[in-house]
Amino acid sequence: MAHAPGGDLHQHLLTHGAWPEPAARRLFTQLVGAVAWLHDRGIVHRDIKPDNILLATSAADHIYLADFGLAAPYTPGVPQQSFAGSPHYAAPEVHFRWPYDGPEADVWSIGAVLYTVLAARVPFDGVTVADLRHVVMAANPMKKMGLVRVESRVGD
Repeated sequence: MAHAPGGDLHQHLLTHGAWPEPAARRLFTQLVGAVAWLHDRGIVHRDIKPDNILLATSAADHIYLADFGLAAPYTPGVPQQSFAGSPHYAAPEVHFRWPYDGPEADVWSIGAVLYTVLAARVPFDGVTVADLRHVVMAANPMKKMGLVRVESRVGD
């Protein structure tokens, strides 16, 4: 990749494992900024996952959000209902095709990516998509990961 020699976040996690909190915070800040930029322009990404986050350098100090194949325009107050995205990172309302506001589903996906970066595993898993849906609805990911207390500096 000419513009992202660091590869994608998924491969980086497979090679290097979980990220320390300061590095995860930098990634999270950039990802939230990129997605907010889209939302401010009436666009939802709908497939935020580690595979679609490209690293500008091997040090992973700058990211690019990629793969806009499922991106769509949205109008506030007009719910979406189609399934779009990757099951491990999709919000419950997307899984069950309940009416949803696109930005909120993107925010769920950002949270799932952050969990993956800190734990080096997906927050929810199942043998089948139906199993995964059940786990998404029943799980407490913070308890599962052991993150009952998160550093107070995370918001800094």
